[in-house]
Amino acid sequence: MKEAIDYLKEIFNVQLDVQTFSKRELDTMPLYIEAMYKLGETFLIEERICMVKPKGDELPTPSQFKKHQEIIVDKVGCPVVFVLGPIESYVRNRLIQQKIDFVIADKQIFLPSLLINLREYAVPKDPRKKRIQPAAQCILLYHLQKQNLSGMGFRQIAKLLPYSYLTTTRAVDDLAEAGLCVLEGNKEKTIFFIANKTILWESAQSWLANPIKRSVFVNETLPEHLAVRSNINALSHFTSINDEPKAYFAIWEKNFRDLHKKGLIKMYSQYDGEFTVEQWSYDPLTLADKGVVDPLSLYLMFRDETDERVSYEINQMIKNMRW
Repeated sequence: MKEAIDYLKEIFNVQLDVQTFSKRELDTMPLYIEAMYKLGETFLIEERICMVKPKGDELPTPSQFKKHQEIIVDKVGCPVVFVLGPIESYVRNRLIQQKIDFVIADKQIFLPSLLINLREYAVPKDPRKKRIQPAAQCILLYHLQKQNLSGMGFRQIAKLLPYSYLTTTRAVDDLAEAGLCVLEGNKEKTIFFIANKTILWESAQSWLANPIKRSVFVNETLPEHLAVRSNINALSHFTSINDEPKAYFAIWEKNFRDLHKKGLIKMYSQYDGEFTVEQWSYDPLTLADKGVVDPLSLYLMFRDETDERVSYEINQMIKNMRW
């Protein structure tokens, strides 16, 4: 229990004091609940919660956890959070699918009753961090900035974004595998983002990548219906950073290749040209507004920036986001 409490303290930067329940409340519990679990109560984000830790080495099944959760909630009248040690990923996924609140110390916090889903990842031995695929990142950013996708089916989402049904299915599965959403239904699946948008954005950070795959220089003006302003031009739009005369444009790499094949971009260079063109792994137009790339993609472009002023400004931009 102590490790989980320390983890919650660290994540939420709060003081937590776990107290045992009164004898009167414990006496209302079925005897097998008292035999299987150690119970305590505390307050998290001004919400009274019941912390429940299994006593034995053999864990109940997810369906038993669900039943026991309902029994304890009925007796104590507050959300129940199971404190668990390391568990298999398929067990964790089943707990998530059934919306069972749990904490795994130094690994994951899943509290749908409080609309919170946080995951902490250790630094992998492979220095290349695992990322979600570009289509999955685009869907997530669309949900955060454009339209709430929770409760939608895969076909509905595919109609909103420039992806096929198959690509959308794979992308949403990728989000679920990363623990950023849960899926419900069998034949026609529905997506649900458990966390509110602020927490979801924070939880997703280790999975998100800079959208720029490569930058080149061109002399031709790109079609307005395919490209939007980016980089320092966009940064000056969202922050107090001064703009520069150099023009930066973002375009989906797929569209850039098509323009080049059609001869609408005759030459491009790695060294010099009138315009800088960023080829993105997903279509910036999907998320853009008023001809400017979206702020969350812009943040991902600059989040490793060493310039202190730029770093300050992009963090202020995120802080001022209207989720």
